[in-house]
Amino acid sequence: MRWVLVGVPLLVALLGPLLAGPPSRGAAFAQDGPLGRDFVGRDVLDQVLLGGHTVVLVAVLATAASYAIGLPLGLLAATARRRWVDELVMRPLDLVLAVPSLLVLLIVAGLADPGLGTLVAVVVVVTAPEVARVVRAAALGPATGPVAEAMWMQGEPWWRVAGGYAARAALPTAVADLGVRLTASVYLVASAAFLGVGVAPDAADWAVMVDRNQGGLLLVPWAVVVPALLVVSLSVGTNLVFDHRPLSRLPAVAAPPVGACPDGVVARVRDLRVEVDGAAVVAGVSFDVRAGRVLALVGESGSGKTTAAAALLGEAPGRVSGEVVVAGRVGYVPQHPGTALNPVRRVGRVLAELAPAPRVAAALAGVGLPTDRRFLRKLPHQLSGGQQQRLVLAQALLVDPVLVIADEPTTGQDALSRGEVAARLRELRDRGTGVLLLTHDHALVEELADEVHALGTSPAAAPVAAPRPHPGGPTALALDDVTVGHRGTPVLTGVTLTLAAAERVAITGRSGSGKTTLARAIAGLHRPSRGTVTARGGVQYVFQDARQSFDDRRTVLAQVARTAVRKRGLAAPAARAAALDLLGALGVDGATARRGPAALSGGQLRRAALARALLAEPDVLVCDEITAGLDPATRRVVLDHLARLDTALVVVTHDEAAVAALAHRTLTTSGGRLLNPMKEQPDAQ
Repeated sequence: MRWVLVGVPLLVALLGPLLAGPPSRGAAFAQDGPLGRDFVGRDVLDQVLLGGHTVVLVAVLATAASYAIGLPLGLLAATARRRWVDELVMRPLDLVLAVPSLLVLLIVAGLADPGLGTLVAVVVVVTAPEVARVVRAAALGPATGPVAEAMWMQGEPWWRVAGGYAARAALPTAVADLGVRLTASVYLVASAAFLGVGVAPDAADWAVMVDRNQGGLLLVPWAVVVPALLVVSLSVGTNLVFDHRPLSRLPAVAAPPVGACPDGVVARVRDLRVEVDGAAVVAGVSFDVRAGRVLALVGESGSGKTTAAAALLGEAPGRVSGEVVVAGRVGYVPQHPGTALNPVRRVGRVLAELAPAPRVAAALAGVGLPTDRRFLRKLPHQLSGGQQQRLVLAQALLVDPVLVIADEPTTGQDALSRGEVAARLRELRDRGTGVLLLTHDHALVEELADEVHALGTSPAAAPVAAPRPHPGGPTALALDDVTVGHRGTPVLTGVTLTLAAAERVAITGRSGSGKTTLARAIAGLHRPSRGTVTARGGVQYVFQDARQSFDDRRTVLAQVARTAVRKRGLAAPAARAAALDLLGALGVDGATARRGPAALSGGQLRRAALARALLAEPDVLVCDEITAGLDPATRRVVLDHLARLDTALVVVTHDEAAVAALAHRTLTTSGGRLLNPMKEQPDAQ
């Protein structure tokens, strides 16, 4: 239907002049001929055939010119890393947007000479700022997100971040908006014709026909109805075509399979097999989750735990076979909580849609989160990784599920927060809810699990030796009276720290105490509100949420190898070889690395993010929760690799084993300060 709506007026506009008869005149509004005669006695059918050319031509030209101007301006404003550039680009365009389009047409009608060029210029002036505003809004999130930050850390030029990533991410929105802009151009052209801008008052034009023939509507209704229907059909059809295209590219997601289960069973999986790109990610998996019991699904990173859980949600990637049935509503706490939170909606608004305020407050308090108005007004990116994890758990609790799938729920949590999460899962079990626990946290498994089901094999990990005291050396990193925060609210104040070359320091503390903010400031991704950060040589950062820092449209290998191209000047083949060697050393084989990020587990992506940073051969490496979500054997591989590095290392972690294996010094964030627990005062060494 959408193609019919847009195709009929386009065919009339393009082929109509070839089909129109010779000019003829008769009485005004006479009823002779197929559709009668217009206000000056011309044949209405001939005028319809001739009248679409101007509307379509001007609308298409003006829309193309608007995108040619607005698209690069919007991308420049979104991807500029200086606020003054955004202000310089967008403020003049906002002034133009503040002027009503009809007023612009009236001014032009009084000042400019009529003509098609004038008409195109008017439409461009009105619509180009709107295009720039839409593109900026669509590209701003990707341009300031982890993927773009990872590209900046790799040394990518502005044009590659803007055109290679941000523009591609904004493309679906821009394509959908294209239909709106084309429709708006059609109506502006029609409005201009009513005012005499662009075409003569008696020209063969659909908009002129609607305007001039209204006086004879009762005598010859087709002189108004037919051109009006063609304009409306073109507008509606264009919107339907461009709206359908981005939506049709979204992956189809099957509804969660709900059906009858045996008594006491809330989820049943039999002979589950999931294939991605022809390779079996999960094969022959069978288990039952019972009401009021916790089933722990364990296994090494990449063994398919998250994929098996996704099958219970109807969202497993690739080809799925076997039997998967759940008995009712399923709550899900993902391994990467940022993917489950709407980045543009405040916490309180989302929770208010799920339950009344008293239940929301109880759920937040139950997972150790604040319930005050200040917290409820925050956006997801203003929360720490641990707070995001607990917020998603609170959301799951509010929907009264029969089954809760908890994927690494204690990842990135301090000991107290971990205890709160474990207590909430225990309460779920005690009130009869089934819990499917996916974790590498063996202590949590021993504490909660009634049953354990292992996927793959996970070799035992030998203990990692504690580091010897650091002998000292030249300074690689210095922080002098640094204060960091968000929107004028300080999180950490007066941070003074020096780090010698090859020295390793661990930063610990409660979730939300400012550890990640400080780490981002060291890496140059967050500007301190006070003080200075000085590093000798290059600094690289391994993001806390590794999945969020990879572009879904490119293979993991291509993104990792790009660091060696930009930072070390290697040719593409040599960069790929270096990336494969390093990924292999960290336990990620070449076949896995050649897949997209969606096909890798969280642990595999974390190791790939580490490889991406190490390929730059940095003088200072900042790792945020580098061992989170790793099985013991993989954790040992990562820790051994980090321990052998001849580079200054800052590790933000809640993992006591990582602290013991790596840290020459351990600092703690508490009360807005960075403390040395051995001295119980701000660290200055």
